[in-house]
Amino acid sequence: MRRRETIDAAVGSAADTAADLADTGASQLRKFLDDVEDLVRRVSPLDDEDLGRMRNRVESSLKSVRKSADRQVRSALDASAKAVRVTDDYVRESPWKAIGIAAIAVLAVTSLVMSRRDR
Repeated sequence: MRRRETIDAAVGSAADTAADLADTGASQLRKFLDDVEDLVRRVSPLDDEDLGRMRNRVESSLKSVRKSADRQVRSALDASAKAVRVTDDYVRESPWKAIGIAAIAVLAVTSLVMSRRDR
């Protein structure tokens, strides 16, 4: 039972890490968009017709970018959580296959590193 708890904790940790990375990227994008919106608000009182049209276009674009970014972040989080679940299910159903795949991956990476070191 202890092994299962360890695996569950690792799966949860991987999902949390993916969520943290997505949140960091999303918060940086939100900060940028907030700064642009602040700039638009500061320019708003200026009374030029072309400036007004430009401000409206920028505001519209900002709204669109915010919605799109939020959808993409949510989609990335959902996809990473699904990948973690599918991988966890596969490893639980076929542990020896998973060990074999991991061993092959380790050998491939090791041979790549060794071949680069020889150059």
